Amino acid sequence: MDKPKRKTSEEGLAKIRAAGYSQWLRRALEKHGQSFDYKKSFQDFLTQKGPKVCIICNHHMVEFYVSPFNHIRSSSGGCEICDKEKSSDYFLKREREKFENFFHEFLSHRLETNSEFRGMTVDLEIFCKVHKTIEKHKPTFLMNNDAFGCNKCAREQIGKKSRLSIDQIRQEFDSNLPEHVKIVSVNYDENFKSTRIKGICDIHGEFETTKGSLKRSEHKCPNCGKESIGYAGNRLRTLVQSDSRGRPTYIGVMSISVFGIDSIKVGVTTRTLQERYRWNLKEVLFSARLFELDAYILENRIHRHFKRHHDLRILKAGMRNGERWSGDTECYWDDKVEEIIKFIENYITNTSNVDYKQELSFFEVPNFFPRDFSREKDLTNKPVAVVGVNPTTLEILKEFESISDATRAGYKNVSQIISGSSDRQISGGLRWFKKDSFDKNSIEPRKASQRGNPKRIVCIDTGEEFEKISIAVEVLRNRGVNVSGSHITSVCRGRRKIAGGLRWEYAEEKRR
Repeated sequence: MDKPKRKTSEEGLAKIRAAGYSQWLRRALEKHGQSFDYKKSFQDFLTQKGPKVCIICNHHMVEFYVSPFNHIRSSSGGCEICDKEKSSDYFLKREREKFENFFHEFLSHRLETNSEFRGMTVDLEIFCKVHKTIEKHKPTFLMNNDAFGCNKCAREQIGKKSRLSIDQIRQEFDSNLPEHVKIVSVNYDENFKSTRIKGICDIHGEFETTKGSLKRSEHKCPNCGKESIGYAGNRLRTLVQSDSRGRPTYIGVMSISVFGIDSIKVGVTTRTLQERYRWNLKEVLFSARLFELDAYILENRIHRHFKRHHDLRILKAGMRNGERWSGDTECYWDDKVEEIIKFIENYITNTSNVDYKQELSFFEVPNFFPRDFSREKDLTNKPVAVVGVNPTTLEILKEFESISDATRAGYKNVSQIISGSSDRQISGGLRWFKKDSFDKNSIEPRKASQRGNPKRIVCIDTGEEFEKISIAVEVLRNRGVNVSGSHITSVCRGRRKIAGGLRWEYAEEKRR
């Protein structure tokens, strides 16, 4: 009686199993279509929860085991290869959307993408609508480095940012300009790629200069500066020869403190005394405003008249310290203040009687120490005639009367080549020798280069490897990154942390 019942039970279970499998297979096909082959799945199927069944991936032709339930639940069906690809596709899609949104908002007005997006660190071809050029850039570099995607656009933008306005220049320099100098305009010179500042000097007329020169110059006008080079005697000679009395100038008798030493200073300046001597000025004891011509003559007369009363303590302290103070030759002892002031007042009341040309012959350059000219003289500073020869045939191709003439003709470092003080052997494609000692038959062959093969380098942050530093510099500068080759070398040698905002190392060190 029991045996028939048992047979009926097994048949029932088989029917239930077949019905469950049929239901699961229908759902699997609805979910995955023809992506998988289920011919081996029925043999292990019991329920949708388990055990695992064997399924074949039609895309990758591999078998894998997965529970029926997880096969339907997972978008990859349980195939590990499909899972990795779908994960990669998901992240690629997410990064593509992120980049496309950024590109549309910030770059699409100038640029277009010319190739398919394959990842943030994979080069993407970029077309510049302004300059009609195509360049390759990594999307992550464009997003995180404020890059322009076009080297020409980058250079133009950098140039625009560096251009100064006349308001900026006036705000910075107007308070320091002499009364006879004014700033007229500021223009950007496309040829020199720099800002040129135009001004007017009441003495010399219009002039053009740069911000750096304007900042360094005391006179602001280049011609005024040239005329004031050297001792006051040079300026005095220029004024006398041009029959000019020069600019309004202050002469003052002041109490000063330099290197912790108090003294009396007689000074001449086209600026105010407070501005010229502000760091060392304690008190102005007397001042007068004269023309430049009279101020220089009066200053030198004071020097000659009170020569025995010069206070040399500041001058000597500067010599000991290795950094002299610029006005240390016109300092006097404080017991001569009243005499010096009376001397100045007397000159001012008698300027009409001054013979300016005669004063030139009396002019005396301050010098308080004897100079020794007794050393043996030689002829080593005479010009040396040189010849430039073909490195192969040793045929003379160029002749110059001196090294300076060769330099002016465009041949650099000729003196180093002739003296052998460096490894240089060629300049301008020629070997160089002294003309009087050149003998074609006794010339030694060129030395083999001492420079080794350039080392390959790796950018740690981008993973890029370059054959040599110069190539890395060129590539980065084309991307708009201003980087120095010497800085990259310093990073590779451990002397710096970054160069161009990136970390670097030699390729051979990375492989160890």
